[in-house]
Amino acid sequence: MTRRNFKGLRKAIHDDSLFDKIAARLPIERLHLFNRLMRYLRSANSGYYPSMQVKELIIDAKLLMERGLFRLAQQALDKAREIALEHENCLAILEINREQRTIMYSIVEDRSLRKTMLKDLIAENDTQIRQLEQEIYYQDLYDLSSVFMSSEAQLIEYQDIQTIMDKLSKAEHLLDQLNTLPCLSGYRLVGAFSNLIVTKGDLKSRDKNFNLLVEWWEAHPRLIAENPFRYLLSMGNTLHRLTINKDKKGFFNLHNKIMKRVVLLPHRELAECRFILHRELLWYTNMKNLDKAYEIAKEIEVRLKKFGAVIPINLRMSMEYNNCTLYFVSGKFREALAACGKMKRYEQEVRRRDLLYQAELFGLICVYEISAGEDDGSDTLNNRFRRVNRLFKQHALADDSFEMTLLALHRQIMYAGWEKRKEAITAMKDYLKLHTSSTGRIVAGVEEHLIWLESLTEGRDIRELFIEMQF
Repeated sequence: MTRRNFKGLRKAIHDDSLFDKIAARLPIERLHLFNRLMRYLRSANSGYYPSMQVKELIIDAKLLMERGLFRLAQQALDKAREIALEHENCLAILEINREQRTIMYSIVEDRSLRKTMLKDLIAENDTQIRQLEQEIYYQDLYDLSSVFMSSEAQLIEYQDIQTIMDKLSKAEHLLDQLNTLPCLSGYRLVGAFSNLIVTKGDLKSRDKNFNLLVEWWEAHPRLIAENPFRYLLSMGNTLHRLTINKDKKGFFNLHNKIMKRVVLLPHRELAECRFILHRELLWYTNMKNLDKAYEIAKEIEVRLKKFGAVIPINLRMSMEYNNCTLYFVSGKFREALAACGKMKRYEQEVRRRDLLYQAELFGLICVYEISAGEDDGSDTLNNRFRRVNRLFKQHALADDSFEMTLLALHRQIMYAGWEKRKEAITAMKDYLKLHTSSTGRIVAGVEEHLIWLESLTEGRDIRELFIEMQF
């Protein structure tokens, strides 16, 4: 319990001895509450996850065997084996195999029949162990490629990468035979090659790899029920790629397939928030349907209030930043300013600081635009400049860094006379156009800044310009 909650408890309980007794029991009560919650979650989810159904059937079989009800135990194991085989659950089959041997000695009297059954069980055991070893091999290959491969050169450890490259080279022919690999092996192999593609910067191969992943999942529908998180993560990334390619048919075909799966999940709202809504927001923003994008942004705000604590921080940052940029290019500067303010909570987060910095610069623009329209006593431009400058200095950004350079140009634009302002606007445009990645992808904040600069130059609404401009 936090210190703050203890203070609240102290105010509610004035008797010191009673307070001490209750405070002493809190850890026990919390553990009891946690156990009850987990029992409820297992009960609520067991009908969806096949592995949980198998585990429950194995436990049922054990309990029935202990009571001498071997025929009923056999029925439970038969059902468990059927589900485990259907969903390629090697570990479960091995456990069922072990329990089956116990039952065999209890219900089979004929010695020759026992020999036959034992041979079958040993053969099944050997098959499942080979498949499990193969699955673990590709799991290791994927995990190693994730750890040691990176587009950032300083993270690359050459010796480790060379070993992984050799293994990938030997497995490349299997990309055309993914369905011959057991369980999640094909999925892991495609993932390992995805890491290789990112490391090489080979963006042309990305679409092929995403297509392979979609095809693999479609060929293994039984595995989706057991692995909804992996499935949604794969499909969410593919949706993002289709958004970049502006593939309308591909986007909505895949989107509809995902939604059919999501509606079956016990945690549907959370799954939509994590894997779908922010992809939809990007799609409609890129398609210049800002009204639809605005509706989705508002829904994202609601979901983040409800599920924000269980969404990874880097994803939450991206979602809130995307809302911020949507409001910004829609010309809704007050809402954009409020959205930018929410990014302040991530000042101590080391990941995706580029989003934090751009949100601060957008907030500066929002204050400028709001104060230009009316003087409502809100945060002044000078105060905002000091705030942004203070944050950049605290994070030790160099004077010639991308963000500090933009901040200096903003000051020239917002305080200079018209002629000087035009020069500063031109200077910022030229500077921003230089800051694209080696693949030609515009980095965070560049597109939005360029549209805003164009709105200053032409004296037009930023929303209209965003809809007209092509990037």
